[in-house]
Amino acid sequence: MKKFMLLAVVMFSVLSMVFAQDSAKAVPKKTDSIKAVNLGDIREFDKKDILKKVPFAADKLVVNTYFLEPRQLLTLHKHPTTDELFFIVEGRGQFTVGNDQIMVDSGSVVYGPANVSHGLVNSSNSEIVMISVQSPKPVQMTYIENSTVRCNVCGQDMIISENAKIGDIVTCPRCHAKFKLSKAKDGKWLVSQRDNYPANFTTVNDFLDTLEELKVTQGIQAGPSLAPRFGLDEAATTAEKRGVTVSLKNSGGKELAKVSIDRKAAAETPASPYGGAPNGRFIRNHDDLKAIYRVNEGFASLSNDPKRWLADGFIQIEKIKSIAVTQPDKTDIAWKLTRDTEDAAFTLTGVAAGETLDTTATDPLKSLFSYARFDDVIPSAKIAERIQPTGKRIATIETVEGFTYTLTFTPLKSSSTPPPVPNPASPAPPASDTYALTVAVAAELTKERKKAEGEKPEDAKAKDTAFTERLKTLTERLEKEKVLAGRNFEIGKSTVEPLLKERAALVKKDAPPAATPPAAVTTPPAAVTPPAAVTPPAAVTPPAAVTPPAAAPAEKTPIEAVTPPVAIPPLPEAGKGEAKDDKTPAPEAGK
Repeated sequence: MKKFMLLAVVMFSVLSMVFAQDSAKAVPKKTDSIKAVNLGDIREFDKKDILKKVPFAADKLVVNTYFLEPRQLLTLHKHPTTDELFFIVEGRGQFTVGNDQIMVDSGSVVYGPANVSHGLVNSSNSEIVMISVQSPKPVQMTYIENSTVRCNVCGQDMIISENAKIGDIVTCPRCHAKFKLSKAKDGKWLVSQRDNYPANFTTVNDFLDTLEELKVTQGIQAGPSLAPRFGLDEAATTAEKRGVTVSLKNSGGKELAKVSIDRKAAAETPASPYGGAPNGRFIRNHDDLKAIYRVNEGFASLSNDPKRWLADGFIQIEKIKSIAVTQPDKTDIAWKLTRDTEDAAFTLTGVAAGETLDTTATDPLKSLFSYARFDDVIPSAKIAERIQPTGKRIATIETVEGFTYTLTFTPLKSSSTPPPVPNPASPAPPASDTYALTVAVAAELTKERKKAEGEKPEDAKAKDTAFTERLKTLTERLEKEKVLAGRNFEIGKSTVEPLLKERAALVKKDAPPAATPPAAVTTPPAAVTPPAAVTPPAAVTPPAAVTPPAAAPAEKTPIEAVTPPVAIPPLPEAGKGEAKDDKTPAPEAGK
């Protein structure tokens, strides 16, 4: 393998960079000659896709870190003028460089020369942590088209060499199955009961991995006739007694294996002698006519309900520019909201005088269908009998980036109650908890970025790179969402509830102006100067309590003053001596 270099030890000190994995060195350190980053601090995984981080970058050198969950891959690509060195910190997978492929694990180092394609597949059940060093800094990255195929046995996405051609024999790095490359077959899992809608590969692959890694905890000598005792009776009419039967077939329809798994945990006996939760399930291999086995797996997610196996990818509407919704069962527009940019507020087309847009009703529409999910896919043969006769609406949503979504949604009949009789006098759609939704997606994507006047070269390069990556993302999304056309999705009412609003619910009436009181006829009095503050009088001691006078008698008796009579001495007789002074005191009154 001429284009591989497997090294036991690599001296990264020449790069003046150190990746420390000791938790005691959690804080990044910086000196004049060394920069240190704790790999544990930036370690992070994403269930949806490979995660890349760039802890160091300079004009002549870039250091990247990659974190791959099981089954994820670094897509085959190349850099025209950049060499790249890959160091596998942990994990195991298959590395491709040019036309060569090799299994790598912790401690492996792989060299990817400039202008030679390279990629990595995590074909193990553990995570991969990888460091790459690029020099000089890459200015372009080219993805290799049609370089990925899916194994039709285990569902692993794998990389084929750049020069692979139809008819070549390839080997899956996960299950080691060999098959011939064919243009007609892409190895996708499909759910036949849902018009061959794509299956959830994670669900399917996890189930296959579980079957492959099953551990038998007990073998019980029992032939097929005893299967009903273990809940494995294929002829039973109830699910609890019938269990779940799984048949594995190749692309030609030939049965490769068949197993039956009981629905209840094999829990007639507890997992521990001290009691507790049940342990595993009973399973029957139809090729083994002598035994039934108890296994350690609980198969918690195992189901024979087709909707449990459907791929969960759906439309993802971002940066909405306008929304137009028709009236129920008509093509006339009920209302339309528009805005110029993704940060602007909506405006209502045809808003009348005295009306104001109710932002509490319109703001939630900005993120409409950002995280939408569907509950099931309705087969085409059953859609007519499931939808209600009235209530159909059409919403047209345009985005700032050029996408146009046409969504047709109709209420579904309730499975427990008969549908209401349509009322011609009322245009309101009947109430329903679920809706049937069809999707049509189109887009006119901008192919070139419009540069601002006076833009600096370094800014232009960064913006060009971001624009190219965004265009790639949008192009891939368009292709994925186009395949949803023609499908009938069952969704919850909450998903489309903002679109069910009537126009009146989007606006609020302006309050009428307050009536102006009549002008006063009389001249208002002149302003009166307020009196000066008056010093409060000193506290006055309250008078002593006065005893009330006694009650007066009803009739007052008059008082009489009686002067006693005064004795008057007789006058002396004339000629009889002289009169003497009367020195006798007057008698006191009353005497």
